[in-house]
This record gives sequence, C-alpha cells and structure tokens, in this order.
Amino acid sequence: YRSLIDGGEAELMGTPEGLSFTDSNVTNATKYYYTVTAFAGTSESVPAETVSATPSFPISEVSAPSAAADVTLGVGSKTGEITVTVTAYGLTDSVYAGQSAPNLMGKLYYYSGSTPEESAASVDMKYKQDSGNAKIYKASFEPTEQGVYNYYAAFSTDNGETWTRSAANRVNVLPDTEDTTPPTAPELA
Repeated sequence: YRSLIDGGEAELMGTPEGLSFTDSNVTNATKYYYTVTAFAGTSESVPAETVSATPSFPISEVSAPSAAADVTLGVGSKTGEITVTVTAYGLTDSVYAGQSAPNLMGKLYYYSGSTPEESAASVDMKYKQDSGNAKIYKASFEPTEQGVYNYYAAFSTDNGETWTRSAANRVNVLPDTEDTTPPTAPELA
C-alpha cells in the first residue's frame, strides 16, 4: 500500500509473491509512505508500521566553490559571486538545458573561524548557466565579523532529506580601516 501522507488513506499498489516489491510509478522528489499487510487464506492482517521513501536523481559531483576575493567588513558588503558546478545525470544534462533543474536544491553554507561549523548560516544558490552535462549555481553572502570565513555548497534532489556536500573554501574578511569614528552617544530627552 502507498500513500502521499503519513497515516493517510493508502492505495493498494500490488500483491507480490515474494518478500520485495518495486514501485516504478513514482515521481522524483515526491515522498511516498508505504505499508504492507499479510494474507492467510482470505484474512488480511492489520497494516505494518509505515516507512517512507523519496526517489531522486543521484548527485555525482559537487565542485568546490570558486574562490572569493577578500571582503572589507561593513553593512551591505558581500562576497563576490561564488559559483559551484553540480552534476546529476538525468537532471543537469540536456533534458533541462538552459534552465534551472527542477527539484535540485542548492545552499551555500558559511561560518567564521570563531563559529562551529554546525552553526553555519546559509543562503540559497541560484541557477546561473549550463556547463556541458552540469549546471553552475551562484550565491554570495554578507559576513558579520572580521577574520577568516569558511564556505561550502550542498545540493539535494530529494527535498533536503539528503545532501551532497562540496569541499570547502575560505575568504578573508578585513576590517574597514576608514571607519574609525565611533557613533555619538545617544541623548535622552
């Protein structure tokens, strides 16, 4: 039995003779919920615990993000464009030439050297262009403190259930040497 909602009404998908069943009538990046029952003569058991599966295109490669030039810290100061090349055959090749691949999610994660990687912030990556059988995605980020920032990309074809991560890169965030005057103290009226 299969359902699109956990605990929802399930549709009988088939009656296999053995211990396995292949559901080939699925859509990539759609989560399905499955349960099974057993028959003894004409009696059917209650459904077993539900399990889920999300079919997806395998991602074969995520390149390291491009190098970013040093950034001077300040409000609105972002890195230059950072690009990443991703390959998922059947999704990034000629089938979707000249456009973003459907159900391909990309994020650029970044964190300062004083922040644990688990606390990395992220921005969505946007489609830029095709590159042979791959796609190039782009993003930039705004650092909030001086020092070295690490950044990497991660892509998913199953709505974020699993991610394929790139190698990391680094960018230096420099202090603004011209911004040396502190703001005036506020006055209470």
